[in-house]
Amino acid sequence: MTYVTTGLCHRVGVINERKIVALLNDAMASGRDVLKLMPLFGGRPLKFVHAGGTQQVADMVVRDASTDAFIAGVSIKNHSNGSFDHINTSRVADYVPSELDAHLKSSLRDIKDKFYGKAEHLPQARKEINSVFEGCWEHWTSEALRRLLQNIKKRTPELVIINNVKQRTLLCYRDEAFEEISKYPFEDSWKYELKATRAKTSRSIWRRNDGEDTVNTHLRVRHALNNGVTALLGMSKANKVSIPTVKIQQDGVDILLKRMVPHAVCVVGSPPKVVISD
Repeated sequence: MTYVTTGLCHRVGVINERKIVALLNDAMASGRDVLKLMPLFGGRPLKFVHAGGTQQVADMVVRDASTDAFIAGVSIKNHSNGSFDHINTSRVADYVPSELDAHLKSSLRDIKDKFYGKAEHLPQARKEINSVFEGCWEHWTSEALRRLLQNIKKRTPELVIINNVKQRTLLCYRDEAFEEISKYPFEDSWKYELKATRAKTSRSIWRRNDGEDTVNTHLRVRHALNNGVTALLGMSKANKVSIPTVKIQQDGVDILLKRMVPHAVCVVGSPPKVVISD
């Protein structure tokens, strides 16, 4: 499976986020609280501000329209066919076991020193980097996976909007609706394990209890370089550095949407216009 490392996906996502912010502000200006957020926050008039960026947790911020006071953060997820990310970060040490962080740093540093600037050895460098990422899985214990999911919960903004592109709808959820992150990692009866997928650099997360019930969380851990192998080895014109990242991806999005009850739904018409969906 090929993954885009040019930043295109992020740029497209930001464009979509800005459109959603504009649509919500236009609706609010005409007196339509299409996502029914005002009752959640004391009936105050609201405005929406884009906050997207690789260093931001929230993609959008809800503010008091009168005082500009911060009210809540919002994560925006775009869904068409595949997965979306709960996290995609180079702050690896905040999420992985310390010994795994050390393994990644030392191994990738050795490969960089060995192959830097040597284009003829790029295939071998790729092979060795893949071996480094394949060696990550032995470090993921049940408790490490539990802490990972708990940290994601702490990081997730209060509101999550899923932009269902095919259905042309915005689905608004409270963060606790995502129970594989907000509920089960905080219950000691569940143990966590990884299972192999087709991609060597990712594993799916499963949970099981003492009764031997085994559940696919539809969450996937993936390790990768943020700018690819050529940037790590000084052979990319677009990027000067490449560092390890950890992603937690949400698979089975359509299954998830069928299970969860949204706080509110609105339909996005064409041309772009928010239509209230009661």
